[in-house]
Amino acid sequence: MPSGGYTIKGSPPSEADTGSGVVQLNGALARRRRGDGNRRFLSAGLLRKAGSVFFATNSAWWYRLREGCEPGRIVPSLNVDVEFNNRDIVRWLAANHNRYRWFYIAREIESARKNNHIFVTITKAGSIVGYIKVGLNNVYILDFNEDMAVPDGKAFIYDSFVKEELRGRNIMPYALGLLRAHLRKNGIGELFCHIPEWNVSSIRSYEKSGFERIARVRFLRLFRRKFLLTDFSILPCRVESLLYELQRL
Repeated sequence: MPSGGYTIKGSPPSEADTGSGVVQLNGALARRRRGDGNRRFLSAGLLRKAGSVFFATNSAWWYRLREGCEPGRIVPSLNVDVEFNNRDIVRWLAANHNRYRWFYIAREIESARKNNHIFVTITKAGSIVGYIKVGLNNVYILDFNEDMAVPDGKAFIYDSFVKEELRGRNIMPYALGLLRAHLRKNGIGELFCHIPEWNVSSIRSYEKSGFERIARVRFLRLFRRKFLLTDFSILPCRVESLLYELQRL
């Protein structure tokens, strides 16, 4: 009896036939195992999808750049330009959406247009290589799937990006420094952001730029009820006023 529990009936195979019989059996075993693996993969995917209907969670560090904080000018190791009115940025985000799914979120872009958000564009030799999305008045937070109010005189960075091959060259700290100066000219004194705990590269860039860590915020959703757990309290689904709470720290 071959391995795997298959029984071959009839005359014993000749020496010449043995190889092809083993190949056939191995092929059958492989097909059965592939089928079992596919079913397990689909089942796990369905379970994850079903679970996300009832439960969701994420967490991030929240940072603040205080008014008057002057970390010093940081110069990148290659020539880049930083623009505050590049009209091509939204089209670029949409064009790259298939590769980076978070680039273009319809509700986020709609909120940006309604509330006059600032999309900082970083270019190298005329090509876009990065950006910073800066929220004013009201901003859609993808992690919470809700809108959050931004107090007067404050701004909130809800997304930033530099191409992988250009990271580690002080491009983001340089752009953040220019953004800070631009906001100050327009009467905005403090700048906030949130960064997922796993995003070590972004954490380094923002801390190098003078941002201080003020709280860890975990979002929980159980069925339709939402919670925000912070270092200082448990807030019952008050995403819209979260920044008002954090600015008091």
